[in-house]
Amino acid sequence: MMIISGEHSEELGKKVSELSGIEFVKRTLSRFPDDELYLCLEADVEEEEVLIIENSYPDTGIVNCLLLKNALIENGAAAVSFVVPYMGYARQDRRFKKGEAVSIKAVLEALANGVKCFTTIDLHKKESLNLLPPSVKRTDLTAVGTLAEYLKKKDVDIIVGPDRGSRERAKMAAKLVGCESDYLEKKRLSGTEVQISPKHLSVKGKSVGIIDDMISTGGTILKASENLFSLGAEKVYACCTHGLFLNNIFNRLRKVCDEVVCTDTLPEREKIGVKVLSVAPLIAEWIEENLV
Repeated sequence: MMIISGEHSEELGKKVSELSGIEFVKRTLSRFPDDELYLCLEADVEEEEVLIIENSYPDTGIVNCLLLKNALIENGAAAVSFVVPYMGYARQDRRFKKGEAVSIKAVLEALANGVKCFTTIDLHKKESLNLLPPSVKRTDLTAVGTLAEYLKKKDVDIIVGPDRGSRERAKMAAKLVGCESDYLEKKRLSGTEVQISPKHLSVKGKSVGIIDDMISTGGTILKASENLFSLGAEKVYACCTHGLFLNNIFNRLRKVCDEVVCTDTLPEREKIGVKVLSVAPLIAEWIEENLV
């Protein structure tokens, strides 16, 4: 058994390798003058089962994944599997209008062809894995336990999802923490004013964790945090698995929230000041149960 990563999940891959005791395959990655990617394995993978840990985000991540898979197959690997920590292109899971591409289908078809297992972490819609060929074993892991463990140390009183669709995630985290859960609902107060507040529970004097699969542009999480404080919340922790933090949203969130937390499914998030938790133990456990 071996592990290999591309440009976008290298540090995570090395952490998983260290935890699992599985060899991390060295490889050369460089750019040609026209900026195309060059990849060359630096280890013999013949007759080895190899796990690729690499994101399909940004676009170059897809190329990394394709070249890694090809190099392994061309050099005689016995089996190739994927863990894609952050699955890019997952939000376009259907055609909203005529002429559109279904991007998650296109990416899954390209990456999963010829692989043994395909594993994601908190995929936007885990049902998207049903697009994979029947021969491919598929799993969507969740980092809810990782985030819940941290929130438990913070003694939160309530965990909320930012909308109705996230209430099961909040409920799962709250069960692990041993606290109550709720979800946020928009209430129109006037023609121009909207309040976002918990559906059932009072947050007055409480420590609140907001948990979601990702923070992208983060407008909803920001507004929700502001409203929770206006309703009397004592502390607010904004937590997610995938921290994209686009359009400077992290700096805006940290001015409001007591802490902003994400995992290392996307690299180098700690450089902007976010609290980063690792999903390496989660992946290592999955490897032990499914591949070793």
